[in-house]
Amino acid sequence: MNIKRKILICIISLVLAVFIPIFVFNTRAPVLIVFEESFILIYGQKRLDNDISRISFNSFRPVKTVIIANDSGDDIIPYAIAEISLRPYCVVFPLRFKNAAFFYREQNPAARVIILEGRGSIEENHSILNPDSGFFIYRTDIDSDFYKAGYAAAAFDNDRKGTIAVFLYPDNEQAKNAFIRGVTSENNPPQVRFYTSFSDFSENTGTTCVVLCGAGYEYLEEKTDIPIIAFTWLDPLLTPENVTIIFDDSPLALLNRALSMIATGEEKGVISSNLTILNKTSIAREILQKIKILQ
Repeated sequence: MNIKRKILICIISLVLAVFIPIFVFNTRAPVLIVFEESFILIYGQKRLDNDISRISFNSFRPVKTVIIANDSGDDIIPYAIAEISLRPYCVVFPLRFKNAAFFYREQNPAARVIILEGRGSIEENHSILNPDSGFFIYRTDIDSDFYKAGYAAAAFDNDRKGTIAVFLYPDNEQAKNAFIRGVTSENNPPQVRFYTSFSDFSENTGTTCVVLCGAGYEYLEEKTDIPIIAFTWLDPLLTPENVTIIFDDSPLALLNRALSMIATGEEKGVISSNLTILNKTSIAREILQKIKILQ
C-alpha cells in the first residue's frame, strides 16, 4: 500500500470518526424541558446555554428548551412541546407545570414524563404517583442539602460560637433537623436561630453566617461582610460579594442526574442541589478547605 493511499484512508477514518458521532447525536430523540420566560431572566441566558450544552454532552443527546410565556395556559403547553418534537426521549416539567404534564401525558400516553418537584411536594394520594402512570418523580434531597448548609455555616462561624441566622419558609422540620445535624457535626457548634420572614430578624454583632431559603432575601440589600449561604436559582453574577455558597436546585441543576435515573428506570428519587462556592479569595483558607469537601 503506497503512502498516498495510507494518507487517504487515515483522512477518511478521521472524517468518519468525527462525522458519525455528530450524526448519531443529532438523530437521537431529544430531551425537552419546559421553562417560562421569567426563569431565563432569573437564571441568566448565558448560564442557561452553557448548562444545556453541558447536559447534552453528558447525556449524548440533544437537550432543547420549550420556552413559554408567563401567562400561558396549561392546555397550551403540550402544543408548544409538539412544535419542538413529536417524539422526544422524555419531557421534563418543573412541579409548577404539573397540570400541563397531565394534559401532555393524556395526549401522549407512550411518552416518558419527568416531574422535578424541587423542594415542593405532591400529595401522596395524587394519581401522578401511580407506578404505572408513566411519570418519573424526582425531588430535591432536603436532608443532604441542609446538612451541607449547616456544616458550611458552622465552618464560617470558625469556633467563635456566634449565631447563625436561618431564613426558612415555609417552616420545614426536615430541613431544620438536617441543618442542626450539620452544625453540630463540628466541635463547639454555634447557636442557630430560624426565621420565617425578614421582619422578624434583628441583626446583632454575634451573627457569623446568614442562610437564605425561601425567605429573608431582603438581607441581600444589607451592606455587610457576613457570609451568606443562599438557596437560589439566581445567576451568581447578580449576587453580592458576600454570597459565598449557592445551593441551586433549579430544573437544570437536577436534570443531569434525573436523566441518569430515568435511564435505569428509577421512578422516584431525590437529587442533591448543585453546590457552588463563590468568591473563594474572600474565604479564609482553612474554612475553604472544610467546605470544599461538600462539593
